[in-house]
This record gives sequence, C-alpha cells and structure tokens, in this order.
Amino acid sequence: MKRVFALATTVLFVGGLAVAQTAGHPPAALASQRAVLDKYCVGCHNEKLKTAGLMLDKADLANVGDNAQLWEKVVRKLRAGMMPPTGLPRPDAAAYDALTVALESELDRAAMAKPKSGPPSAHRLNRTEYGNAIHQLLGLDIDPAAYLPADDSSYGFDNVNSGLQVSPALIEGYVTAATKISRLALGHETAYNRKVYHVREDYSQEDHVEGLSFGTRGGVLIRHYFPADGEYKISWDPIRSTVGSLYGGDSLDEHLELTLDGKRLALYSVGKEIPINIAHDNMSIKVSVKAGLRTVGVAWLATNYIPDADLNAHYQRSVLDDNVTIGFTFSPQVSMVTIEGPYDGTRPAQTASREKILTCHPARIGRDLLREKRSVQPRPPGLSPAAQGK
Repeated sequence: MKRVFALATTVLFVGGLAVAQTAGHPPAALASQRAVLDKYCVGCHNEKLKTAGLMLDKADLANVGDNAQLWEKVVRKLRAGMMPPTGLPRPDAAAYDALTVALESELDRAAMAKPKSGPPSAHRLNRTEYGNAIHQLLGLDIDPAAYLPADDSSYGFDNVNSGLQVSPALIEGYVTAATKISRLALGHETAYNRKVYHVREDYSQEDHVEGLSFGTRGGVLIRHYFPADGEYKISWDPIRSTVGSLYGGDSLDEHLELTLDGKRLALYSVGKEIPINIAHDNMSIKVSVKAGLRTVGVAWLATNYIPDADLNAHYQRSVLDDNVTIGFTFSPQVSMVTIEGPYDGTRPAQTASREKILTCHPARIGRDLLREKRSVQPRPPGLSPAAQGK
C-alpha cells in the first residue's frame, strides 16, 4: 500500500508520536463513523442484499486491520467519490473525509504493526548486474552497454521486475554477448577491434584527475581490457572548433603525456606535435601490450597552480559549436581517446580469466600424445612404412 510507505517516512522523523496519534480512536469517534456507515452504506451493503459482494452491517470498525481487504475496497471507493452512488443521499464533506481518514489511519497502523513485503520476484539481470556477475565469475571487467541494449525503467529504477521483461531480440542479444565474452575471457579474441572513449562535454579539465600522474591537470583515465598479446595503436584528439583551431591553444608551453599503467609512452607539445590549426589530428603511437586490464592515461602537464581564468561555460560546451557566446577557455582540452588492435595478435598464455575457467593444465596437448601413440604401434607384417601411413 502506498500509504504505508508515506506513513513510514513520517515516522522516521517524528518517532513514536505518529504511532501514538494513530494508535486508535475514542469510542465517540467510532460511534460517529458507525453512524455514517449505517445511514449511507449499510442500506445496500448488508448480509441480505450483498450488493457488489460487500457486507458492512457487521464489519468491525474497532478492528479494521483484521479485515484489511474489505476496508481497502471501501477506502478506494470513498477516495474516488463513487459511494454513495449518484442520486442517493450523501454525508457532508466533513463527515465523508473524517470516515475516509480514520479508515486509512487504521489500515496503515495495522500494516506497520505486521509488515509483509513478500519475497522478491525473480527477474533477469539488468546491464549493471550483468557486468558485475561477469566480473565475479570470470574476473573480467566489461562495458555491458557495448553488448546489451538499454534497460527499461519502472518508477525511475532499472532493476524492478516489471521493467525487466524478456523479448526474443533481447535473448538473442544475451546469446551474442555470451559468445563474445567467453572468447574474450579465454583469450581467443585476437581479431582487430576499435574502441573510442569520449570525454564528457560538461567535464571541466582544469583540475588533477585522480589516478593520473601527479603534476598533471585534466585529461582522462581509461580502464581498457586488451584481449590479446600484440601491438595496439593508441591515439587521442584535442577539442577543436569547427574551423580546426585548438581550444586554449595559444600557449606553446602546454604539454600532454600519454601513459600506460602509469608509465609514460609519449609526450606531445603544443605547436609541434599538436598543431594550433589543423583539419585532422594524428597524435598516435603503436605499442606492444600484454593481454589484460590496463589503464591508459592522457593528461596535460600542470605548468602552474594559479587558478585558471577560464570563462568557458562547461555545462553548455559543444565541440561542434565555436560560437563565442559559450565563453573562452585558456587551456587545451582532451576530446577523445581511441584504442585499436591488436595487430598480429596472439593468444595470451595466461590471464586472470583463464585461471578462473581452466583449473588444470596438461603438460602436453592431445595431438602430441596421439602422434606418440601412433609411433609406438607395431607395424603389420608385409607393409612398408609408406603403406602403413596410408
């Protein structure tokens, strides 16, 4: 009942006062409520007529909680203004509201005395729960949004049973995701792939980002899973206007470092590797990486710690709009990071996921054992080695 939750919230603030106020009604109040029922309701809803299957002539108003289902029906009709029916005598507004509020209070008090929420309903995993389950089972961090469609929400939540229905298309999506993730966990996914990480447009890059090198500002820290051993291409792009000019690119003292697991891979300078005006950027590097979860960092070196006079309205910024009304920024910004590969990738010998899946490791593979078995078999008489091989 919705009223139970509303009343429970009130009790958290006023303590036992709310319970004391709804602990019961004096005899005079019960007599008044009984009189209203007898005058306006019992004429139709009694044991003789049984109109709509509702009998109120012997219903106990002093113990509303004992017959909550009956009184819930009464409250719904009263709140909707449907009873008494049109054309029949009705009580005045004060008596009508007093009876309704009294019944609601008694129903809520009885429900709080014996709360019964019922067992949770079984439902499918939403995307977040699916990603957490994969992490616990396989030790693999994935982006579930890359494999599954967005979940429907119910009352603002995406983990409610009523919003987590299963359709044929969704089942197909789960099967496809399981295929890709299982190959990824076993290290069999050696095909080329491309992943683009976009920096949020409302993200201000004037402060240090936790996890990046000390003495840096802005940029982005990415946790990327490299599926196989091999060479990968990591590239990044700054924020530019529609005509190719670099936001905050007037200073030639700006430098950006690219790191992998905290180790610097490259250092780029504005005006040299990072042109101030250009149509397309080409800041990239190829590096050999072992399979597994790695951190890729892109951050600007902090030349000073003086507060930046940045007039850019970050929450309104758009990389597709160079209108001066959005403000000015005096520090270059990172727009996105792209990771491509592997090139000539090989299956990893061991990963955290393989350790969870494969519990034993034979010293020799089955093909070698079969070859040895054939070599020790006795040769039938009269057959040459070539004939035996056929």
